[in-house]
Amino acid sequence: MNFKKIVFLDIDGVLNHDGFFAKVPDNEVEWKCIDEEKVKLLKDIHDATGCDYVLSSSWRNGWKTLRKYKMYNYAYKIFKKYGIDFDGEFGLLPNYGYGRRGDEIYDYIKEHNVEKYAILDDQYVDLPNLVRVNGSKGIELSDVEKIIEILNKKEEP
Repeated sequence: MNFKKIVFLDIDGVLNHDGFFAKVPDNEVEWKCIDEEKVKLLKDIHDATGCDYVLSSSWRNGWKTLRKYKMYNYAYKIFKKYGIDFDGEFGLLPNYGYGRRGDEIYDYIKEHNVEKYAILDDQYVDLPNLVRVNGSKGIELSDVEKIIEILNKKEEP
């Protein structure tokens, strides 16, 4: 994993949203949990910045057990389709418990000497570089542009 540029990625409200679930058939809603159109936007971020992703979503808490389920397999297939290495480019935050995501991200940045980062979440995280997504719509092009700007910003001497 490249620790130069990291996007801390939430899933619910970022890669899925109310409008998406309204279109998913009832018999698929349990496992079809990622909007493919939103993953295309992650690919755009990756292509423009060379970033890697660290899963900050609560999904990380059961990540190893999720591998058994259709939900994980569906997500894996969608990410792979767009050239995002679901296992290699995805790190996992430590879990300090509910409501401590900012602390988890801060410690991860320090421990791994992350040079640049952005946080992509629909919830408030008390750290700089948060791109707060409208959870009822998921990630949009304007969010992508903000993340690219954050990660590609030249440091002033």
